Amino acid sequence: MNQPIQKVAPGPPGHFLLGNLREFRRDVLGLVTQSAARYGDIVRCRLGPQIVHLINHPDHIEQILQKRAANYNKNTRSSDYIKSVTGDSLLTCNGDFWKRQRRMDQPAFHHHQIAGFADTMTTLTGRMLDSWALVSTGRKELNIASEMAHLTYSIVGQTLFSFNTGKDAETVEKAMRVILPYVFSRLGQLINWPIWFPTPSNRKFHRSLAAVDHVVYGIIDQHRKAQENGEPDKDLLAMLLRARDPDTDTGLSDSQLRNETITFLLAGHETTANALTWIFYLLSQHPEVERELLAEISRVLDGKIPTLADISKLSYTKW
Repeated sequence: MNQPIQKVAPGPPGHFLLGNLREFRRDVLGLVTQSAARYGDIVRCRLGPQIVHLINHPDHIEQILQKRAANYNKNTRSSDYIKSVTGDSLLTCNGDFWKRQRRMDQPAFHHHQIAGFADTMTTLTGRMLDSWALVSTGRKELNIASEMAHLTYSIVGQTLFSFNTGKDAETVEKAMRVILPYVFSRLGQLINWPIWFPTPSNRKFHRSLAAVDHVVYGIIDQHRKAQENGEPDKDLLAMLLRARDPDTDTGLSDSQLRNETITFLLAGHETTANALTWIFYLLSQHPEVERELLAEISRVLDGKIPTLADISKLSYTKW
C-alpha cells in the first residue's frame, strides 16, 4: 500500500506563539544540526509567524538552486535584511535584473580567469604561513577565525579588484563584527525598529557600513582612474565599469557598482573564511583525519607549492 504524501515537513514543535524563536536566538547551530539529525532532509521551523525550511540533502539543494531555480525567489525576510548591506545585487535580486547582473559578472569567472587566481591564493597563503612561523617561535596563540578573514579578504580584494588591502582588511573585519551580528539579530526578533530610526544599534550599524562604503568607493575610484589612464581590464570591477546592457546600452551606476563590489568583497570572503575556520576546528577534533589529510597533501605536492592542476591529483575523499 502506498504511503500518503506528507504535505507538511516535520520539525521541532516549539512554543505555541514563538515557535522555535527562543532556540534560534539561544543556539542556532544546535537548532539546525539537531533538527537535521532528528527530522531528516527537510525540516520545518517557525520563527514567530515566519515559516522557514531547512534543506539538508544535496539533491534537494540542487533542485532549488539549479534545476528548478525559477520556482523560487529571494523575496524573503532574511534577504531583505541582507539587502540593507548589499543593496540590490547579484546576491539579493531576482528575475531579469538578476540575469542582467549575472551576465555582466560572468566573464570574470571564466576558467582562464579562475586559473589565474591560483597564484595569488598561494602567494598570500604563503605570506600568512610565514607570519604564523614567526608567531610560533614566541608560543603565542592565533585567532584562526581572524586569520582566515584576513586571508580571504586579501584574496578577494586582489583577484577580483586588484586591490592591495593592507589596513583596510582590519577596517572591514572590524565592521563585519558589527554588521553580521546586527543583521542576524534582526532575524531573531518578532518586531524590529526601522533601520532609519536612531537606536544605538542602528547608529552603530550605519557607522560600520559607512566605513565599508569608504573602502569600496575607494576601490571604485582607483579603477576609474586606471581606465582613464588607458590601463587594460584585468579584474571583475574593471569589466563591470565597461560593461553595457545589450538591450539598453547602459552601464552600471555608481550605486550598482558599489552593491556588486560590496557583495563580492563581504559575502565572498566571509563565507569562505567561516568554512575554513570550521575545517580547522573539525580537524582539531579528529586527529586521525588530519593525519590522513596531511599524508595526502605530502604525497601530491612532495614539498612543492600547490597549483590548480594539483587538485585533480587528490584522491582522498573522506574529508
